Amino acid sequence: MLSEIKELFGERASDDALRRFVYGHDMGALPDAIGRFIDNVPSLVVQPLTEAEVVALVNSARASKTPLVPRGGATAGFGGAVPAKSGIVLDFVRMAAVTSTDKANLSVTVEPGVVFADLEKQLRSQGLRLPLYPTSALSATVGGWVAQGGAGIGSRAEGDLLDSIISVRIVLGTGEVRELSNGDLRLCYAMEGITGIITSVTLAVLPAAELTPKLYAFSSASSAQGFVDSTADLDVWHLNVQPPHFVALKNRATGEHLPEEWLVFAAFVESADTAAGLKERAAAAGGRALSAHDAEHEWGERFYPLRGKKFGPSIVATDVVIPADKLTEFAKKIANKFGDELIYEATAVGVNEYAIIGFMLADERKLSFTVLFSNSLAVNEIAKKVGGRAFASGMYLTPESEAIFGKALLEQVVAFKRETDPAGILNPGKVLPIKYDPTSPVKLIARAVGSARGVSGIGGALGKVMNGNGNSAKKISDLPNHMEDGAFACASCGFCRGVCTVFAPDPWEDNSPRGKWYMLKEYAKGNLEFDQAMATKINLCTTCKRCDTVCEVSLHMAHEFMGVKPYLLDAKEFENTGLSDVRANVLTTGNFWGAPSEGTEWRTDDMRFSSDSGVGYWPGCWSSVVTKNAPQNAVHLMNAAGVEPVYLGDKEVCCGLYHALGGYAEDFAKRVADNLTLMNERGIKTIITSCPGCFATFTENYKSVAQELGIPCDIEFKHVVVYLSELVEQGKLSFPEAQPVSVTYHDSCHLGRWFGKYEEPRTVLNAMPGLELREMDHSKEDAQCCGLVGAFYHLPTVEHSAVTRVTEAESTGAEYLVTNCAGCASQFNAATNAMGTAIKQKDLTDLAAEALGYEVYDPTDAIAGAMQGAVQMLTGSITAPRKCEMCGACE
Repeated sequence: MLSEIKELFGERASDDALRRFVYGHDMGALPDAIGRFIDNVPSLVVQPLTEAEVVALVNSARASKTPLVPRGGATAGFGGAVPAKSGIVLDFVRMAAVTSTDKANLSVTVEPGVVFADLEKQLRSQGLRLPLYPTSALSATVGGWVAQGGAGIGSRAEGDLLDSIISVRIVLGTGEVRELSNGDLRLCYAMEGITGIITSVTLAVLPAAELTPKLYAFSSASSAQGFVDSTADLDVWHLNVQPPHFVALKNRATGEHLPEEWLVFAAFVESADTAAGLKERAAAAGGRALSAHDAEHEWGERFYPLRGKKFGPSIVATDVVIPADKLTEFAKKIANKFGDELIYEATAVGVNEYAIIGFMLADERKLSFTVLFSNSLAVNEIAKKVGGRAFASGMYLTPESEAIFGKALLEQVVAFKRETDPAGILNPGKVLPIKYDPTSPVKLIARAVGSARGVSGIGGALGKVMNGNGNSAKKISDLPNHMEDGAFACASCGFCRGVCTVFAPDPWEDNSPRGKWYMLKEYAKGNLEFDQAMATKINLCTTCKRCDTVCEVSLHMAHEFMGVKPYLLDAKEFENTGLSDVRANVLTTGNFWGAPSEGTEWRTDDMRFSSDSGVGYWPGCWSSVVTKNAPQNAVHLMNAAGVEPVYLGDKEVCCGLYHALGGYAEDFAKRVADNLTLMNERGIKTIITSCPGCFATFTENYKSVAQELGIPCDIEFKHVVVYLSELVEQGKLSFPEAQPVSVTYHDSCHLGRWFGKYEEPRTVLNAMPGLELREMDHSKEDAQCCGLVGAFYHLPTVEHSAVTRVTEAESTGAEYLVTNCAGCASQFNAATNAMGTAIKQKDLTDLAAEALGYEVYDPTDAIAGAMQGAVQMLTGSITAPRKCEMCGACE
């Protein structure tokens, strides 16, 4: 049966061992002792494209009684998207279309894999907005949240997600497709797919409106609760309450300085009456309004409740629902039992309930973690004592399902499931307690939970004793740098997936940063071998840093995945064959391309150089050989500003970036030594470079390596567009009137996200009369990567990235796509010509040089030849066992 499914789905079905392993988790971190009760590794992972494919899959699985586990963004920690009995995982990442939008009736219909943040952005462009969305909106899918159920941002006004669902289409266990609406929605809502696999959802939407955030501080829980209770008649869209220790941990994680008191955050559609009402009632409750800056900061942090997780680096999480008038009592009971160890925030659901999201800092590497895990059960018991309940059951809390859903609904669901899923293939082991499902594959977990509820207080106390002093982590593996800590700190939120350059064209979980961190964690725990397959995945990164910008726990992923390269090469003896070839080029010729010295000449007769100006110019390998316009323009523009740079001559060699990418630490150190010696001999105090990769390598690495080598490095490194912006602002460089031209600017990763140089290139562009700058949807910090570095690991990444970015640039209607990087320039020059687009690529310095009357070299032909040569060289590039360099030791 599995072979038939693989034939049907082709490359969208995988039984790769490492891939299947990575699909065996969600956000939850179970103690290994509990995880052994289930078979969480699927036998196959499938990514359907259509409802018809889901039907075909159900029909095949039913015949062999193979479990089917639907998976959205896997942003919950209850195990709903995790297999309990192996089977087939249906990853809906490719079913992510907005099917239709009905502005007249205020509704939108989407496929299950649509991510909430993407949907909100698309709706906003049409004058609409979502009524509510989860805190995990950057990665949570519509189908996933419907299957999980719950409340989120906007729930004060809009209630539970169920209140915004119009209809849901599901594929039953019989293969029949059924549409549910009204009261029948209860048969699938929050049922984790046990009654049907969701293939389409129609949601209610609202007219777009700008939301105003406000933040208030109170001295006690009772005064905060009094304020919230008094606002029941006000039109507040979103409201949450943060205890002082929650605020303290966020301050520690973000560097903010919010008052560590009881904070209440409110967001509402701009209204003078609502604003006045909130201000008046906050004052009456003894509170005070905080600054607009603080309120805006909290609004920006709404997706990041787990900021402080990295200080664990693990957590024991808990989610409960309590009556709104019991918040003070709940807070007192929690403080009596846990002190400040349980970190939580309360989000209002209507005016009658709070959804409490909480966690305790822990460390999976310590023996205490298993015992501390029982604390989540203790919180559930406290919630019950104040009239509340557990938030969801999923796989791990099925004994709580009657309290969550009610006996009557569960009996109705069981009857429906028996009728429509007679083979029991739909996500077995979820939601239903043992008495409703005696053959449940999670009955051992259910019995353990049932037994632990009575002793959770003892277990929590024992966990504190076993935890030892502090929360410092003790390494348990040989992973370098901070990688082990990062692997355990990763929140598994999946925010990185939506921005990852290599995940986009090949969206399997093991290609995402989240997947890599999970592999590394399981390797550290001894559950996974660090073999060639894993080394390949760890290598798969363009170092674009887009994941860094959205990471819930602020991991420096690009740095870590760069830093692991020597470890892969030396400790694990794996190298990338394409980078090995480039290494050979650099070692023999001094440049990336292996070009002879005459092929690197870029100077023209009209250029003026100095031997002692202290300002050196570094063109970089790529520009010297391929995009000669960039160095020619740079020197011409410096000359126009009265600057004569020092020419470094034939001794100039590669900066060493590709040695670093390959993990060749000794080679890189020699590059640093040779280059710094050259610069110091020439009296260089400032180096100007056209290549952001060279700039990043110089700035990030040279000083530290130089210190280790004992070589002076008192040199300032600047990218040419930053230097030009300084010349413009100093009045040393100006441009005459010119014909109108429209451009859009691409922020390269190394100049942008790596160093935050966003305004400097725009300063130069805006200094050119007649030039109109049109920004792309993704710009500055959110700019998409050109993807070129992906050529070493996965060539489809290169094509996908180029087409995506060029298409976005063309949509601005600009005449030119402007770059600041030889690699980006080559990508987009080749892509615009191959795609036949109206928009064409130009380097920023092309525009500046042309404005001053210089003749500019056209690199199009050179780029075409270089890109063809690069494809030939890198088509077979893989991560493989390191080549023997014939050292002779074996003799």
